[in-house]
Amino acid sequence: MFKVLALVCILGGGCILMEESNDNRYNTLEECEIIAQEKHQIITEKMMLNNILVEHLQVYCETEHESM
Repeated sequence: MFKVLALVCILGGGCILMEESNDNRYNTLEECEIIAQEKHQIITEKMMLNNILVEHLQVYCETEHESM
């Protein structure tokens, strides 16, 4: 099982690690990566819309046993 995580670093504001609030899990890496790409696009659009400068944005899939 895989989950989507997002590491968002705001210019001058530090970084936060986010996980889907609905605790979704995906059976395959391919399925998870499709969702991760969609989430990346959504986060990028929302940050631009709100004039938030992003220093780093990484949205990726991780297996459950790798989580922090």
